[in-house]
Amino acid sequence: QFGISAKDADSIVERGVPEASPGETAPICDLQKLFRELKALGCKLALCTADSRAATEQQMRILGIASLLDDVVCGNDSGIIPKPSPLCAIQICKRLDVPLNQAIMVGDTTADLKMGRVAGLRASVAVLTGVGNRDTLKEYSDYFVSTLYRMIVI
Repeated sequence: QFGISAKDADSIVERGVPEASPGETAPICDLQKLFRELKALGCKLALCTADSRAATEQQMRILGIASLLDDVVCGNDSGIIPKPSPLCAIQICKRLDVPLNQAIMVGDTTADLKMGRVAGLRASVAVLTGVGNRDTLKEYSDYFVSTLYRMIVI
């Protein structure tokens, strides 16, 4: 037991998010279009983030992608073990009835890509428009893409 409860800690973080964020979302591509194209190809789409549920839902609303995602797992969801644990990837695949060897993890951090690798997913794809770069992501990446639109090719 630490000095505050988990509920109080979440509340403090939620209040801090607006203070730490400029309040603007600047997508690097048209996510609605990309997600619709992937769905048309028969892909199921999920989001696994360390961000809180409230912050994630707010960003999904701003970006207009909530209805295009088949599953969303957030860092403060009950029972979550954070990335790079494979648990979230395994749970998502199970809920969506997707075999692990048919799923692809797309991420911009080592934790994202390691989660995919450790879970036994078909591939871990590093997107180079986020926080990671080729050198920091190469250990767990099967592919690199300079933009999310390249996912249509993969």
